[in-house]
Amino acid sequence: MKVQGARMKLSDVSDPTSLRNITRADQSVPRTKRKAGDTSIDGRGRDLKAPAILSYGFRPFFFLGAVYAMLVVPFWVWAHQTGTQLPGPFSGHDWHAHEMIFGFLSAVIAGFILTAVPNWTGRLPLSGTRLAVLVALWVIGRLSSAFVANPWAALVLDMAFPVVLAVAIWREVIAGKNIRNMPIAALLTFFALANCLHHHEAWANAAPVAQHETAATVGHQHDAAPAGGHQHDAMAQTSQTDAPGFLSQGIAERLALGVTAILLALIGGRIIPSFTRNWLVKQGSTSLPAPFGTLDKVALAATVLSMLGWIAAPEAAVTGGLLILGGLLLAARLLRWGGWATWKEPIVLVLHVGYLWLAAGVGMLGAAIFWPEVIAPDAALHTLTAGAVGTMTLAVMTRASLGHTGRVIASDLVITLIYAAICVGALLRVAAPLIPDLYAELITAGGLVWSLGFALFVLRYAPILWQPRLGK
Repeated sequence: MKVQGARMKLSDVSDPTSLRNITRADQSVPRTKRKAGDTSIDGRGRDLKAPAILSYGFRPFFFLGAVYAMLVVPFWVWAHQTGTQLPGPFSGHDWHAHEMIFGFLSAVIAGFILTAVPNWTGRLPLSGTRLAVLVALWVIGRLSSAFVANPWAALVLDMAFPVVLAVAIWREVIAGKNIRNMPIAALLTFFALANCLHHHEAWANAAPVAQHETAATVGHQHDAAPAGGHQHDAMAQTSQTDAPGFLSQGIAERLALGVTAILLALIGGRIIPSFTRNWLVKQGSTSLPAPFGTLDKVALAATVLSMLGWIAAPEAAVTGGLLILGGLLLAARLLRWGGWATWKEPIVLVLHVGYLWLAAGVGMLGAAIFWPEVIAPDAALHTLTAGAVGTMTLAVMTRASLGHTGRVIASDLVITLIYAAICVGALLRVAAPLIPDLYAELITAGGLVWSLGFALFVLRYAPILWQPRLGK
C-alpha cells in the first residue's frame, strides 16, 4: 500500500523514526483548521485539551492492561486456593480465562491497533473524548464479567468494547482504502465473536450445574446428607459438564487464542526482522536478517491451517501434525533472523524470545495431542499464553511506549528485569503440570513472578504514559 507516494509497512508500527518522512493524507484537515486559528488540536488532529494519557491509544490501554495483569493473576491464585467465587456469570476458572484473554489481552491489542492504524491508513488517531469512551467500555466490560450475575446483561455490557473497537478499525481501514490490513480487522472481528461464544459456554455449563444443585438440595431434605458432600459433587459436576453441541468444547478460548497466535506470527514476523536489521546496521554488522521469502509464506500458511484445525478439531491427529509442523516452521523462520546477535540489547532480543515461545507453544499443542502423558495439554496451552502472549505483549509495550513518546528505544535495568520476570514466571507455570508433586507451589510462584513483570512495567512506564511526549 502507498500513502501519498510513501510505502507503508506493518514494521513501521512502533518505530516512529521510520514515519518521519511519510505524508498522511488526512493531515490537511487539522492543518487547515489550525491555520484558521483553531488551537484546540495539533497537526494530527489530537485534542490538545485532553490529558496526555488520552492523546494516543497505546497510552491508556497499555497502562490499564498492565495494571490488570498485575492484579488479576494474584487474585486468581488466591481465589483458586480459597474457593472464592465472584458473583458474575462465570465460574472461577472460566472467569480467569475470560479476563486474561478478553480483559488483559484485549486491552493490549486495542492499544497496539489504535496506534498502528493511523500509521497504516494516514487517517487521524483516536484521542480525547472518543478514546475515553472506548476506555470506559473496556472498564465496564471488566466490571460486568466479575459482578453482573444476569448473563444477558453481562453479555451486552462486556461485548460493547470489542464490537465498538472492531467497527472503528473496519471504518478506518475501509475509509483509508487500506486493503492490505483488512485481515487484521477480520481477526479482530473473530476475537469479538470468541468473546460472545465464551459467554454462551458459561451459560450452557451453568445450567446442568444448577439442576444438579437443585437435585442435591432435594436429596439433602430427604436423606439429610452432609452439605459438604453436596458441595463436592456440585464442584465435580462443574468441572466435568459440557454444554451440548459443537460450541461446548472450549471453542471460544481456542478461537481467541488461535486469532492471537496468527496475529503474533504475522505482525511479529514483520517487526522482529525489521527492528533487528535496524539495530544491527547501527552496530555496523553485515550479517542481517534474511528477507521475506518462501519459507515465511509457508510458515504463516501452516500457522493459519494449524490454528484452524485446533479450533475446529483439537484432538484430531491431523491437527496435531499441522501444529507440530507449524511450530517447526516458525522456529526455522526465527533462526533466519539471527536474533543471537542482539544479545547486547534486551529490547531487541526479547522479541526473538517471544517468537521462540510462540513456536514452542504451537508445537507443544500438537505434541500434547499425540503424547499427553509426556506433554500435558495445560503446559502446552500456557506455553502459548503465559509464554508467547506474555512475552510478546511486553516486548511491544516496552518498545512502542518509548518510541511514541520521543524517548530512546533502549533497555535499562528495570526493563531487563521485566523481561526476566515474565519469562521465569511463564517457565514456572508451564512446569507446574509436568511436576505434579509441586503443582500448587509452581502455579503460585509462576503467577506471582509473571505478574511481577507487569508490576515493574507499571512502575517504570506510568510516568511515560501519563506525561506529554518529550519536546512537547
